[in-house]
Amino acid sequence: MPEQASLTLVISNRLISLAAIGLGITFALYYLNLRKRHDRLQKDLHTGQQQLQRYRQWLDLTARHNPIGLWWYDTVRDRLHWSESTTRLHGMPLEHTPLMSEAINFYPAPHDQTIRECFSRCRDNGEAYDRELPMVTADGRQLSVRTTGEAQYDKAGHIVAVVGTIQDLTQLRATTIQLNESQRRLQHFLDAIPVTVWTANPDGAVDYLSRTIIEFSGVPKEQISEPGYWLTLVHRDDQDRCAETWMKSVETGTPYQIHFRFRRYDGEYIWHLVSANPVRDSEGRIIKWYGSAVELPTDY
Repeated sequence: MPEQASLTLVISNRLISLAAIGLGITFALYYLNLRKRHDRLQKDLHTGQQQLQRYRQWLDLTARHNPIGLWWYDTVRDRLHWSESTTRLHGMPLEHTPLMSEAINFYPAPHDQTIRECFSRCRDNGEAYDRELPMVTADGRQLSVRTTGEAQYDKAGHIVAVVGTIQDLTQLRATTIQLNESQRRLQHFLDAIPVTVWTANPDGAVDYLSRTIIEFSGVPKEQISEPGYWLTLVHRDDQDRCAETWMKSVETGTPYQIHFRFRRYDGEYIWHLVSANPVRDSEGRIIKWYGSAVELPTDY
């Protein structure tokens, strides 16, 4: 019995030793696996930081030769970088290092919430954005800007940066308003003069008729603007001559001039002198036809 107990004790000790060795090996393998994962993450982080540094250098270089401001946000370090043009646009000193919260505060309410949500979705979910918003600079200038943002990823698919642009549209908006006002005044002038003004594409398709011909014919603008409809208002005896002369001018590029009868709103046909001249580009290609139609005296 003592010998059997001693044998049992030896076997138990051996089993405990084997279990301890197995547990030690398991922990060692687990530690090595953790260390391997840690080293891989460190390597990926280092690679990502190098990539972000390249982005920063690229942004700085591009910004020196581009009127559009550039910005870059490092999601790993939670740091925002502005190019020189972006810093100037915000009215800040060049040595200033902005915070993202500070950058958002340049947009007045409720637009600050809009840009905050756009940036957050881009940073967290990779949703790119492109917005036109009002902005007030540090020196009090009220601007209209276009700002964009796009996520940048590392090899593992993690978002490591958000890069974007900012462009001052204030002058462009002012110019657009002035252009629209000029177009409105020109349209009023064309509608007021007792001469029909019309334009056509290089292929001869009429694309604009002033209000004068609409009032003369009594045909709604939508109908008379349909391709080729104006020819149906020409007297039947003049239609072939009118069309042939026009197409010859389109083919040869020679000025167009012809007399034909045009139907008035009461059904009577009135003689008109119709003419047009081509406008060419620098290479001599016709880019537009500009024409007029003048009502002739009844005794013509």
